[in-house]
Amino acid sequence: MRHDRSRRHLSRRLYLPLYGSPLQMLRLNDEIWADMTAQSLQGSLRVGLPYDLVTPLASAIKAFAEAHPRA
Repeated sequence: MRHDRSRRHLSRRLYLPLYGSPLQMLRLNDEIWADMTAQSLQGSLRVGLPYDLVTPLASAIKAFAEAHPRA
């Protein structure tokens, strides 16, 4: 039993410092996402595509245009 407790304590000591970085990254991600979604997109979007990619990306471009009619 004692061996298990010391192993758990060691695991906590080793992994706790690593736990903070992912939390900071998630907080930063949330902050960036909030900044990006706070305003609707406006303006024009110009996309240069080779001819062979127009058809495969047409549905994505149409979806973007429908989601952002003022862009």
